[in-house]
Amino acid sequence: MHKFNYTHRQKLIKSDIGISTFVNDKNLCFYLHSLDLERYEFPEEAEISLEAKRLTTHMQFSLGTIANPEFRPHKNILSEFHDPSEIQFRVKIIEPATGMLLGEVDNLKAGSPNDDESGLGDSLLPIMSENLEDMVWFLDMTDTGPVLLINSNQIKSDVSTSDSFRALVFPQIIYQIFTHIYYIEKLDYDEEDTDYWVQLWYKFAIKEMGSQTLPPPIDAENTDIKDWITQATATFAKRLDCNRLYTKLMEG
Repeated sequence: MHKFNYTHRQKLIKSDIGISTFVNDKNLCFYLHSLDLERYEFPEEAEISLEAKRLTTHMQFSLGTIANPEFRPHKNILSEFHDPSEIQFRVKIIEPATGMLLGEVDNLKAGSPNDDESGLGDSLLPIMSENLEDMVWFLDMTDTGPVLLINSNQIKSDVSTSDSFRALVFPQIIYQIFTHIYYIEKLDYDEEDTDYWVQLWYKFAIKEMGSQTLPPPIDAENTDIKDWITQATATFAKRLDCNRLYTKLMEG
């Protein structure tokens, strides 16, 4: 097992790595459908390592070297996992002679961040099943970003993608997340940061609202911050057409 030296470690950009999952002969497998590492100028002999994880479950895979990556999708069997949407991936680039960690990216999700109608997707808002007793859902603000928990007694995909759930819950999720960012994380918008979860959510809001409505700084007036959070929530609700979905739901 490598003992990693973190000197001069580069932070990989999530969009440079694409991971997909599929089922082959009843086995859940993964493959890298995109891997763009040229900009980092890693040595050709550097090793590519991938870790799949959920809570206390971990699996490690060796994917060859920078010069000769081994994609071998049918051999990358995720035997310890059942639900691909609950798996997070970590990719590391390692100098084999010294064990130096040359680069890494954590908390990757399989699939595109724009796979669903909401535009949130698993990369921005992972969805996991947990025993929530009498609660249908709960927004867990972890150190690596928000995670939407759905009661394990529910069918996760049906609940989180239903019209009623989108109309009633998703705007509230947006409001909770940005309230947490401003009053707990207390981090300003940084245009150059393309990886930290807070900045990814800021960029999501700017994409929704338009670049003319940038997030106010942390030290802005409280009313300005609340107005911006409310506007971000309302803009998201309008794009999802939440009022129409709710009216349709009530009319049966």
